[in-house]
Amino acid sequence: MKRLFRLTKVGLFCLIITLVLWSLGLAWFLTLTDKSTGEIPAGTLDGIVVLTGGVGRIESGLILLEDARGGRLLISGVNPDVTTEAFEKSYGVSPTDTACCIDLDRSATDTITNASETEAWVTSHKMKSIWLVTASYHMPRALVLFREQMPDLKIEPWPVHASVSPRYFITEYHKFLITLIRSGSLPKRAIITSDDQLEISDAL
Repeated sequence: MKRLFRLTKVGLFCLIITLVLWSLGLAWFLTLTDKSTGEIPAGTLDGIVVLTGGVGRIESGLILLEDARGGRLLISGVNPDVTTEAFEKSYGVSPTDTACCIDLDRSATDTITNASETEAWVTSHKMKSIWLVTASYHMPRALVLFREQMPDLKIEPWPVHASVSPRYFITEYHKFLITLIRSGSLPKRAIITSDDQLEISDAL
């Protein structure tokens, strides 16, 4: 009986420590997602990459392109059913601008493939720096994956504020933790089998 009581105390202590660490991590994640000024950033980089999947992302990328903050724009994760003409009509983009400076990636289906498609794009255009545009809650995980995929590329974040449910936000927090563990930024305590499918791009 005493042994059972002792084990219960140890289990309760471990649970409390876990909850405290989880809460501290969530507070840290909140600070990472709250770094958008709402102003057009200073400076000019080689390119702009927008990850689809949320309101305001594509519009922000187009504003950066129009303001000459980058020479070329990649919109990664476009729905394969969306034609170039439909995209132009939806966002008021002229065919001339599309031909000149905008590329639509229809292959990426999640954040991992966003990163791999972006790597191919920046390599083909010999870019050294990009603006990365995505939702503020998604930016921490995207930066980890993009910087892991392209360690020599200068990546400047341009987060777009988006309202999501607490459940969705916490799910993204868990995805972020999993990404850190997989990337080696945190000690690996278990085999992670997540396929990183949170960011399915269907906004277009």
